[in-house]
Amino acid sequence: MTAWKMQIKLELLDKNVEFHDDPNIIIPISNRIKRSNLIIFFIKW
Repeated sequence: MTAWKMQIKLELLDKNVEFHDDPNIIIPISNRIKRSNLIIFFIKW
């Protein structure tokens, strides 16, 4: 739930936000991350 709340707050600040919880989606996206991107990971234990 926290990740979704943070997503809404960042979108209100006009930031590009994506939420994914499927590893099959996260892995290909992580390969495209540039050094200039800010990435925030919320890990559920």
